[in-house]
Formats: sequence, C-alpha cells, structure tokens
Amino acid sequence: MEGIIDASSLMTLLCVGIFLLENIILTYTFLKPRRGIIFQAVVFVLTWLILLSVRFIVVPVLPDSLLRTYILGSIFLVPVVVIFKDSFQAKLFVFYMIFSLSQFTLLIFSYADRFLKPPMSGTYVLIGLLIELAALPLIRRYLRNPVRDILTMIGRRNPWFTIFPFITFLMLVNIALKRDYSVSSFISLILYTLIIFFSYYLVSVAIRESRRRAELDILSRTDALTGIYNRRHLEQKIQNEWERSRRTGSVFSLLIADVDFFKSINDRFGHDRGDIVLKTIASDISRSVRAYDTVGRWGGEEFIILLPDADDLSAAETAERIRKTVESRVYEDADLNVTLTIGSAVSSEKDTYANLIKKADTALYYGKRKGRNCVISYEKINK
Repeated sequence: MEGIIDASSLMTLLCVGIFLLENIILTYTFLKPRRGIIFQAVVFVLTWLILLSVRFIVVPVLPDSLLRTYILGSIFLVPVVVIFKDSFQAKLFVFYMIFSLSQFTLLIFSYADRFLKPPMSGTYVLIGLLIELAALPLIRRYLRNPVRDILTMIGRRNPWFTIFPFITFLMLVNIALKRDYSVSSFISLILYTLIIFFSYYLVSVAIRESRRRAELDILSRTDALTGIYNRRHLEQKIQNEWERSRRTGSVFSLLIADVDFFKSINDRFGHDRGDIVLKTIASDISRSVRAYDTVGRWGGEEFIILLPDADDLSAAETAERIRKTVESRVYEDADLNVTLTIGSAVSSEKDTYANLIKKADTALYYGKRKGRNCVISYEKINK
C-alpha cells in the first residue's frame, strides 16, 4: 500500500511539474522578457516559496483542493507581471488564456483517466501533458503570430478585451468544480474547448484582415518613393477642403513646388541621387508646415501643399519657409545646391478646385520664367 501511495504521489508531482513547465514555456512564447535570466529565475523561485507559504494558510479555509489549486495558481500572475515588458493588459490576457486553455486540456485527459481507469491513477493525465509538451514547437510556429496580433490590439483602446480569457477561466472553474464525470459533461467540455480555441482564431483572423486593409489603404494613399501622400489622395483632400470652404465661407491656399533643374541633377549624379533628393525635399517640406496641412507628391519633381484656413499672406510665409529650408539643405556626399520654385493660390467663391490648382500652376511657371528659386502668388501677378 505504501508503495502505491509513493507511486501515486510521484505521478502527481510529475504531472504538476510538466504542467508548470508547459505554462512557463507558453508564456515565454507569447510575451517578451525585460530582465536577465538570473532575475527571472529568482522571481519564479520566490513565487513558488510564497505559494507554498500561502497554501498552509489557505488549506484550513478552503478544504476543496481543486478550488484551492485554481486560486493559488493565479499567484503566478505576479512573476508574469514583473518579468515581461508587454502591457499589463497583454500580460493579463496571456496569463489567463494559457491558464484556462491548458486547464481545459488537463480536464479532458482527467475525464479520460476516469473513464478508462488505468492501473495507476493519473496515467492518461500524464500522457496528455506529454502530448501537449511535444506539441509546443507547433504551437510556437502556428499560434505565436496570431496571439501576438491579438496582443497588439489590446491596450488603452481595447482594455476590456482582457476580460475574455478571464471569463473562459471562470467557465473552467465552474465545470471542474461540478465534478460531473458523465459522458454528456465530457462532450460539453470538448465543445467548450473547441469553441474557445475557435474564438481566439476568429479574433486573430479579424485583426489580421483589419491590419491588411489598413496597410492597403495606406499604400493607396501614399507615394511609394517619398512616403508622403500621392496625387490620388491629394485630389480627394483638395476636393474635400474646397467643399468645406463653400459650406463655411473659409479660405484655403494651395502651393505647388517644383524642383529647379531636377533633370540636370539626374543627368549629373544619377537617378538614385535624384530619388534621394526627392525624399529629402519631401521630409523638409513636411517639417516646414503645420500638423494639419497636407503635403503630397503631385508627380515627377512637383509637390503640392494644401493649407487650410490660410490666406495669401499666410501661404506666402509658409512657402518662403519651405523654400529656405530646402535651399539650406546640405548634401554631404555630393556637391548639390537644390532649390524650389513655388506658386501659390488662394481659394475664392468663384473657383472650382480644379481651377485653383491651375492658378497655382500658373504662378509656378511665372516663377520659373522669372528666374526660379522664388515664391510667386497668383493673386499678385493678376492684380
């Protein structure tokens, strides 16, 4: 009898050890540690010692060993919070996701142990844990990225999503504490587990699809070379601003900037250098305007800047600031002196948005004929 008890105790310890090992590995699969390995080991050891100490206090109060296991198991949330650098919501989500799903798996094999009645109690639980341990590389390969996708969504914007794994944990506790080892309960347990896994999968698919659409939307609005808005998006923004000005009676301005002698830059230094110049100019223009102004590449070496609520004077000041910024740029690895000619136009009640673009373009070419590297207002040349 004593030998059987010893073997049974050994089986229990082995199952507990494998279960904890799996949960720790899974936690490291989905979260990123921020401390050294020695610190991490110390935290886990201290947590285990605290767990043992608390257990002696809790045993008289909670005679139900299963309920006691679930409550004490939550203490391992402490090292997860301390060791890993992800957001608190992400750590809470991962902890209860792993805890609930691994416990669901454990329960399924516990049912199998009850139904099949092996010579030594816990045999099928051990087999199940070993299968789960062997499956960890597959979990890391196929589930890590979907879970990380979910974690990117969790944060200040979606803090309540963390409740989902906690609810599944409460479902687990409810099922386990019933201790109903009937076939119908076993089938319900399997269905619950499949539904929960499938729910996580659907969430990750929805997030990936949402991210893919956002990326496609950005690509459709962005110039591939410079990273600023492209012509298609600029036309839409100008149209929207024109409609707003008609509703509210406000004015707005357009600047069209063209790189002076850009063809000679390409001919002399090559197209790669020309691309660098365009990207640098796009950056300089973006840094020279207000946060709510719109900067985009109109085509070739032309840029458009949309200035909401800006009259002729304000537009001229912005254009001059852009011109000086670009002119003062030093290209360390090439003897380059890059300048812009900028034409500006202010909206009026009679203008269409297409006509406004044409007026700014007219001012630009007036500046080109005048000698380049200057700012020309359409309103001034048509007085």
